[in-house]
Amino acid sequence: MVVISKFLGKITGLKHHFLLHADMFGMAVLVIAAPFRSIFPLTLMAKPSLPATKPL
Repeated sequence: MVVISKFLGKITGLKHHFLLHADMFGMAVLVIAAPFRSIFPLTLMAKPSLPATKPL
């Protein structure tokens, strides 16, 4: 029984560890992407309109 509980403890610990890192990674992606999201439409609008980007 002790072995099983230790094993389960390891699994849950790893899960929490992974979730924490996934959360931090997600936050980092949001922080990095936020300025690009505001800059990207501006650069698209600033570009001279190409035939490919013109609305039909």
